[in-house]
Amino acid sequence: MKNLTNSELLHQTKIPVKNERDQIIIVLRHLKEIESRRLHLSLGFKSLFEYCHLELKYSRNEKLS
Repeated sequence: MKNLTNSELLHQTKIPVKNERDQIIIVLRHLKEIESRRLHLSLGFKSLFEYCHLELKYSRNEKLS
């Protein structure tokens, strides 16, 4: 990255940020479907939050959106 100009670095930083946002949308869609099918309950989790925290290893304070 040291070879990038300031402008290039700023521009290239936007690419993974957009990809990250796209991935978050996919995760949220999957979680919505898991919840609608109540799959987390069949796996022994009391809530979708518990599933996200214990199974997917999201921190208790992490925000997806």
